[in-house]
Amino acid sequence: MNINTNFIDEAIISIKAGTGGNGSVAFRKENAIHYKIPDGGDGGNGGDVWLYSDKAINTLLCFKLKRIYIAESGTNGKRNSCSGKKGKDMLIKTPLGTRVTDIKTNLLIIDMSFVGQKVLVAKGGLHGIGNSKTKTTNKLQKNKGIPGETCDIHMELMLTADVGILGLPNAGKSTFINSVSKAKSKVASYSFTTAFPVLGVVQLYNNRFIIADIPGLIEDASNGIGLGIRLLKQLDRCSLLLHIVDLKHMNESLIYKAIKTINNELYQYNSLTSKKHCWLVFNKVDKITDKAFLIRLVDRFIRRIEWKSKYYIASSINHIGIKKLCYDILYYLSMH
Repeated sequence: MNINTNFIDEAIISIKAGTGGNGSVAFRKENAIHYKIPDGGDGGNGGDVWLYSDKAINTLLCFKLKRIYIAESGTNGKRNSCSGKKGKDMLIKTPLGTRVTDIKTNLLIIDMSFVGQKVLVAKGGLHGIGNSKTKTTNKLQKNKGIPGETCDIHMELMLTADVGILGLPNAGKSTFINSVSKAKSKVASYSFTTAFPVLGVVQLYNNRFIIADIPGLIEDASNGIGLGIRLLKQLDRCSLLLHIVDLKHMNESLIYKAIKTINNELYQYNSLTSKKHCWLVFNKVDKITDKAFLIRLVDRFIRRIEWKSKYYIASSINHIGIKKLCYDILYYLSMH
């Protein structure tokens, strides 16, 4: 199974439950009785609107295309005390990991954290009562059904990836995820090639984990520059972060600045996110011919920044160090 999606990570939709059907005003006449007998039936209740988490849905793109959802209204009551039909409930399928809030109150409605989770977001209106129950003979006195509830909701997709890949633009993140999974993240020699997060599944025999290619972060992303907060939010649920660092130019000051920029943006966004386990992956070593100098450079740099966590020297194109990295990730995830 492989997941590859350029997705919209948030959407706003309007929801309206069905209106209750009107109660009927009808009469019947019997030979032995000199007055008409009320026999209008009740209307049907309006349909409810539910949200349902479905593992087959991976994006919020459909909510970008359709923004208004209206459940079916109940039908009106009929003569002979026949009740109207209840309106059909509407089931809106959402991706796993969707966080839903009410725009008016700004309160969290639900966090879709497991498959099959279901929540009522708009209750259908109650039916009107037919005159067979009210016993009224007033032909003008209709008991109208009540309108269904309405709400506007904000849907935010929080990635359920195990591993998040981050780094400056053009660091080789897309090439990395393409090499370890069958995702098809766009690759080019210019910055900001990836415009939206891309998910891929890394399969190692009978085990697997989900990895997310987060578009390149830039300075002041935590203040909304570029795609900013929308990208940083995607890291909230990742268990492990991989910081891809471009070694192509072997410039120690550039490497230092790249790592400092990313770490600073993580901290400015959320100090808890910045404390997540993060491994450095020095990428594009296939561009370097002097391997001895490469090892000395990385070793000196690790000591300079006092890096305490794991680090790897890799090439996504030539698959240097990739297999060991993937197995280490799998082991880490099994232990946490």
